[in-house]
Amino acid sequence: MPVVLIHRTDWTQKEYERASEVLAGGVPKSPSDWPVEGLLSHAAGPVDGGWCVVDVWKDKESAEQFGQILQQRLSGAGLLKEGHDPVVFEAYNYVK
Repeated sequence: MPVVLIHRTDWTQKEYERASEVLAGGVPKSPSDWPVEGLLSHAAGPVDGGWCVVDVWKDKESAEQFGQILQQRLSGAGLLKEGHDPVVFEAYNYVK
C-alpha cells in the first residue's frame, strides 16, 4: 500500500533547494534522483509563508528507509528543526 508523507516547514525556497542538494545532489527531476528506491511522486512548493513537500512512496519500508536518510542528512546540514515531523499515512486510494 502506498504511503504519503506531508512535510510542512518554515523553509524558504533556498532552504528547500539546499535540502535537495544535501539529499539528492540537487533539485530532483526524477524518482531515480532519490537516495532510496520506491518514490512514486514528489511535489513541493510555498504555502502559508513556508514550504510544503508531499511524497508518495510505494510502501512503508521505502518511506521509513527514506525517513532515516532524510533525518541523518538534514541534521548534518543543520536543516532539521523541531516541529518539522511529517504527517504520514497509508493511502486508501492512489491514482497514477
